[in-house]
Amino acid sequence: MNRIATICLWSLGLFSVGMLLFRWGIIPPVFGDAPNADARNEVMLNLSYSYLAGAIFYFFVTWFPYKLRSRKIRPFIEEKKKIIKGKMFDCALNAMPTNLILQHRPSDEEIINHLENTSLLTAPTFMSLLMPGVDIHTHWRLQRDEIKAVIKDVLEFKEFLSNKELQVLGQIQDCQFFYMINGIFPITDQPESRKRIAIDLVNAIALTNQL
Repeated sequence: MNRIATICLWSLGLFSVGMLLFRWGIIPPVFGDAPNADARNEVMLNLSYSYLAGAIFYFFVTWFPYKLRSRKIRPFIEEKKKIIKGKMFDCALNAMPTNLILQHRPSDEEIINHLENTSLLTAPTFMSLLMPGVDIHTHWRLQRDEIKAVIKDVLEFKEFLSNKELQVLGQIQDCQFFYMINGIFPITDQPESRKRIAIDLVNAIALTNQL
């Protein structure tokens, strides 16, 4: 929802209430003893009635229903955000050796170091236990497709997302890691290429942590 429009409407509503307080003699007239003060104050009062009616209409027709629906939708959005974070980290987790995963959650440095110095074509990974016969590149593409599908579900309710959430979701969809795994793998099994992929993966994980 447009915050600027909401702030403006609430400000007009408060102004209208102020004009009514003037009408009831609780606060002094706006124009005091200025020439044509009564006429000016009458115009301002009439405007205040219009603004107040508009503010009340906006509250009951737009703002209040939006807040009620947002209260129902936000848990769904938060759950989807957790799925996005989990699946993106799985891209790294499932590329790591099983013994390391069983010890602790791998750090960014461990992910980069492992992927840079280990052949992804032959080295055993945690993913090979979950999906026998599926190589890591195929796994990454499957995870990418699932992540993008979840993002698509979330964007169905974009009116309930903040500008930051919309921006981060767009960056995740277009992240360099997804671009890298979109081609025919392996591009090369050289350490410099593996390091580039590892850094792109770590950066993608960092993006999801901003949600």
